[in-house]
Amino acid sequence: MKRKLSLLYLIIVMILVASCNKKEKIESKKEIIAAQVGAAKSLDPQGTNDKRSLEVIVQVYDTLVEVDKNMELKDGLAENWEYITPTKIRFKLKDGIKFHNEEPLKVEDVIFSLNRVKNSKIVGAIGESIESVEKVDNKTFDINTKYPTKTLLKFLADPGASIVSEKAINESGNSFGQNPVGTGSFILEEWVTGDKIVLKSNKEHTFKKPNIDKLVFRSIPEATNRVIGLETGEIDVAYAVSPIDAEQVIKNPKLELMTIDPLAIEFIG
Repeated sequence: MKRKLSLLYLIIVMILVASCNKKEKIESKKEIIAAQVGAAKSLDPQGTNDKRSLEVIVQVYDTLVEVDKNMELKDGLAENWEYITPTKIRFKLKDGIKFHNEEPLKVEDVIFSLNRVKNSKIVGAIGESIESVEKVDNKTFDINTKYPTKTLLKFLADPGASIVSEKAINESGNSFGQNPVGTGSFILEEWVTGDKIVLKSNKEHTFKKPNIDKLVFRSIPEATNRVIGLETGEIDVAYAVSPIDAEQVIKNPKLELMTIDPLAIEFIG
């Protein structure tokens, strides 16, 4: 996501830090509890871009394309794509994809979602280059861009470009963020505001079947309490381990500290 600032700014590249119990222990469990720094605000991918919400959103929805750990493009909901002209990309959807409300994924849902991205005050930068989206047939559609661009494909892998159910949004209206309907690996089962979000596995997912039954997100703001929860086994994964607690995690043979250099840029203006 691009953020523009007219004042002098200092760019700080942050390291994303997470910790978890050893992989073999997690893989043997049917329910995984993940501790977040705070609580998600909304599960509407075009209605929010806060980190806590995005940590859940990526489990509930799919995007047309995805990126692997080497930042290479791979298929998501789209089976394939090709440039017809420098400003026209043709996509073909995979077969058998269903939303959590059992409705089949249609080209119309994609067109609706991408227009929603374009018109969003929060994630609109993702779709800034899109001129129009046109249906070719029941599985195929074209994205026409305002100018030749190679960056759009990776923008379409952003959680903000997740594909939503047009029918579900029309039925839910302003409450869609609390009643999300996606095609992702997990389905919302329970949401206790400020405390926890419980997701159950989507057994019908065709290309990313989860190997656990439930994924529970707990809001634990205090960094030290998240680490204590890991040590006692109360939680399995903790986001954003603080530098002061990192050494404690590293020294514990039952825990694993994972660090990733993210694409996000933090700044002070």
